[in-house]
Amino acid sequence: MTMPDNIDDFTYATVYMSEMAKKAICEAHGGPADSPPIMLWHGEGNEHLEVIALPMPSSDGGSESAPAILDAALRHAFVEFGKPQFVAFISEAFMATQVDPDEAKNVKRGDLQRRFEQQGPTDDIVEIISIVTFAPPKNQVRHVVISVKYDDKGMPEFDKFGETSQLVSGAIADVVSEFISFVNVE
Repeated sequence: MTMPDNIDDFTYATVYMSEMAKKAICEAHGGPADSPPIMLWHGEGNEHLEVIALPMPSSDGGSESAPAILDAALRHAFVEFGKPQFVAFISEAFMATQVDPDEAKNVKRGDLQRRFEQQGPTDDIVEIISIVTFAPPKNQVRHVVISVKYDDKGMPEFDKFGETSQLVSGAIADVVSEFISFVNVE
């Protein structure tokens, strides 16, 4: 397999792999199933890709939150594999599509998931796969959000919800920015 040589091709390949992995997990479970967070690491000069399964984040935040897990994984991978050409962080979550800024301030970790589980799929809360890819040497970031719905057999159907070259603010964005700065210090 030839490894991508630019962030856009790496992102496209990561989106495809993420969708195929979600389908495989749902097929293995006979219906909807959550995938653990994954980190992909393509080291500079390497012709292979490291696939690193990460632990499921705890619902109460703290040291087992997604940002804390990603931060530890990035540091560990840097020590083990060296400077990356590309990195991807793939995680599943819930997203509010219609956000009242005043309400958003009061949302706590797990609120959207609980509401989704109680009410089922709605137009204002969707299940998503969030894919953050970044190329630290070039200071490039891509963020793709894919909505996930399930057919009558419980198999996932995907729709690209959004893509941006800017990572929205938040704890994951802070971890990615700090890591890119760390890698680029010479």
